[in-house]
Amino acid sequence: MRLRRLLRIVVPALVFLTGLLVLFYPVFSDLWNQRRQNALIEHYEQQVAQMTEEDDRS
Repeated sequence: MRLRRLLRIVVPALVFLTGLLVLFYPVFSDLWNQRRQNALIEHYEQQVAQMTEEDDRS
């Protein structure tokens, strides 16, 4: 009886949490990718700022 009662609580909770994760995956993925792209752009800008004119000619 206790196991059945526990399963009545745990299974719907797991289904609900799984649904939330699936629902919010695009949001979290977009935030992660924006953060990564901003870091790459910042690194690129630093590299360009350190270039000399000779580096630019070649």
